[in-house]
Amino acid sequence: MPSSQDASGPRMDPEKRGSAADLSIAEAEARHHRDRHALYKARVHSGKPTSLTRLRELERAAARAEAWLRHVRGR
Repeated sequence: MPSSQDASGPRMDPEKRGSAADLSIAEAEARHHRDRHALYKARVHSGKPTSLTRLRELERAAARAEAWLRHVRGR
């Protein structure tokens, strides 16, 4: 049975919006996805074998994590 959450996406739980634990998790996930995207982008610029599809996937995951972070912060 498929999970209700994408494995690379953030956990969204409206019941816990804004809790300190969620904020900490959201910040960590946003940082993680930003870092993964930045590292892969550097790999693209270095000339190593890369995939533009993978780069876009990492960019979308980072954007989802940032959106969740904004949601948890209440913005």
